[in-house]
Amino acid sequence: GHVRPNLRSYSEVVGVLEAVGEIRRADEVFETAVQEGLVHLGGKNASEANPVIDLHYFSVPMSRAAVRSVLTTQGQRLARGGGATVTPANITIVTGRGKGSPSGKSVLGASVRSMLREELRVEVEELPENPGAVIVRGAELLQRFLAAVDGSVAFTGLLDDRRSDSGSGSGPVGL
Repeated sequence: GHVRPNLRSYSEVVGVLEAVGEIRRADEVFETAVQEGLVHLGGKNASEANPVIDLHYFSVPMSRAAVRSVLTTQGQRLARGGGATVTPANITIVTGRGKGSPSGKSVLGASVRSMLREELRVEVEELPENPGAVIVRGAELLQRFLAAVDGSVAFTGLLDDRRSDSGSGSGPVGL
């Protein structure tokens, strides 16, 4: 019989690929897990008008891949539509408050916020009433994508366009 990988297998592979700087490959493995039906990103109140990424049960690398995936998909959709006709939806990212972590602080939340701000250069809006979630403004996401060559570039491609052209892999460490 054929053994099918489970979510934990995908999570381990994504973690290893991210650790060695193979972000694009990590994202491809994540997308495969989505296609296999092993990953469900939507939160309870998610809809196309109100996208929610619920990262509660994900490892840090899987969470980072999930955020890149959803922001890329949403950004491409907005850029294709030109953004003129519809107000882009804000995306809520639920990381949890870290109640289950030894420190009582959300390691996942800190990692996702750091990735959004420093790597993807997207501003996040904190929710004072819910420290376990952040919002990415749809309008900013759209601007970020329209600034890309044609809106078809994934976020990882936006980070260091020279790297994809030269193939040298000499980008910032960890990207």
